[in-house]
Amino acid sequence: MRKVVQTLLITCFFHLISCDTDSNKTEYDLRLEGTNYHWEFVRDFNRKIGLDKHVQYNNGILKAPSYFNGDLWAINQNSAQIVKFNDNLVEIEQRGKKGDGYIDENISFNHFFVEDKFYFIFDANSFVLKRYDLEKDSLLDYRYFDKYNTAITNIGRDDFYLAPESDSISDSFFFDKYSYYIDEHTNIGSINEILQIPKSIDLAYMVYDGQLISGKNYVVYYFFKVGKFLVFDRNEGFKFELKTIDETPTPIGIIETDGNSEVYTTNPKHTFFLDGQVNENKLYLLNNIAENDHHCIDIYDLNNRSYEGSIKLDALSDTQLPVSFAVNDSDLIVIYEDMVVRKYTITNHKKD
Repeated sequence: MRKVVQTLLITCFFHLISCDTDSNKTEYDLRLEGTNYHWEFVRDFNRKIGLDKHVQYNNGILKAPSYFNGDLWAINQNSAQIVKFNDNLVEIEQRGKKGDGYIDENISFNHFFVEDKFYFIFDANSFVLKRYDLEKDSLLDYRYFDKYNTAITNIGRDDFYLAPESDSISDSFFFDKYSYYIDEHTNIGSINEILQIPKSIDLAYMVYDGQLISGKNYVVYYFFKVGKFLVFDRNEGFKFELKTIDETPTPIGIIETDGNSEVYTTNPKHTFFLDGQVNENKLYLLNNIAENDHHCIDIYDLNNRSYEGSIKLDALSDTQLPVSFAVNDSDLIVIYEDMVVRKYTITNHKKD
């Protein structure tokens, strides 16, 4: 087990060298921790958005917004609950309770999933996945894992994809399909096998840290710091990998000293891919490789294995930038740094 894990989101300042309006070809230079980065790629801003709602959320810090069965939910980090919103972005329901004395209480968590009658909460710190009755808001059962999981996503009913840490540092972490009902893991490969990473690479689990997300047909593992993502079939395992249009290079794993402790991290530490969603057969990735006054959501068609277009998300008048989002067909929910929540309509949304 790693001694200390440190993941930092650093404010970055991109310098726009040139921009061709017709082709949206852009060049970005960035210096991070002594290393010069240069990007040159084409974005097609072929998705336009119109603002429907703008609210200031004052009840805590929201994270991980997601649509389940057409309803918008998110985590309230302060209350350690999941909260539901109506179409006007008004909080209308809460589930869960904060505490650290009993198994049905939550200290903090980053992952949750809502079904018709149940909801799941995954506490990565305690290695426990808990299932609750959605209507009664009562704990039904739970499962302990014997390994740290870097990522998790629900693929329907009681089935999940996990990325459990390996016992061997040379294998980094695996991908498992997990059945909650029978408490059974099925291995579907390791990150080293899929990417053909030499076992000599140090701290690969930090370099290739990321998140699992799922849609109707696909499961995607996107990296926080690397310009590519992995695509899985919900039932058949790994299908293919695809580079992002920016092709951000792979960072280097390093060990830093903090007093008497070793800190495992990367150089650079910067997180480029902030959030992701799979809607229908498309991957949406929130990307901060842009000028300082906006971020972008880049869209990839998973059926065609290709980049499809981008959405430009401008900073607010007080310079707040997007940190997370949720998408449901043409509805786009964006959460900004100081908990402004906006609902947009993608006016030229392309369906599969």
